[in-house]
Amino acid sequence: MMLDNKEEDLERLAELCLSTAKQIKEHLASTGHPQMTFDQNGPQFFPQDSSPMEIQLARLNLRAASKRLYDLVSGPDEVIVWNTYDIVSLLLSSSVPFLGLSHEGGSALMVALIASFSGIIRAQTTTRVARMATPTCEPPQRALLDRLMDG
Repeated sequence: MMLDNKEEDLERLAELCLSTAKQIKEHLASTGHPQMTFDQNGPQFFPQDSSPMEIQLARLNLRAASKRLYDLVSGPDEVIVWNTYDIVSLLLSSSVPFLGLSHEGGSALMVALIASFSGIIRAQTTTRVARMATPTCEPPQRALLDRLMDG
């Protein structure tokens, strides 16, 4: 069973996280696979090829439920700001050195990226994090820009 896309009950999401984590942990132990870890000697990949469909589904549900839980506890404001910050940081950090841009060129690129925030915010509406007040989404974009510039 897939996670209901509209589930927002923190307790149900936490219970789903726990039950699917137990299911995955038991599967790994019963098949002789090591538990997932960030230790340098740990497995690099989840054993997808040898995992049955119900374990792959449990893994997808665990990832979706834990992200939804994280997003709900963070709140829409933080989710939008941090997702936008992550996207802009990635684009800027990878583009400026690669393109050999000067500080002024990087600033111009940042202005261009800021101008595209409405698309980023519009994309957040698909995850029900943001809701557009207008088709252009200018008021939330302006508030986001002001907040990013302040801090």
